[in-house]
Amino acid sequence: MAIGADVLIPLILMLGFVAVLVAAIVYIRSEREPESLQQRFLHRFYAYAMMFLAALVLFTG
Repeated sequence: MAIGADVLIPLILMLGFVAVLVAAIVYIRSEREPESLQQRFLHRFYAYAMMFLAALVLFTG
């Protein structure tokens, strides 16, 4: 494997994990917000979680 690929895969996984973590924090903080705003963040959280899982499956398989 090239050196760039050795760095790229963990970097993508870390960025995906950070995106999911930020989405989870935003979702938890939005529980105090009105229902429509909470629903908007809930969909974004699911999208980030699915992107992270897809990247995890692609780069580990």
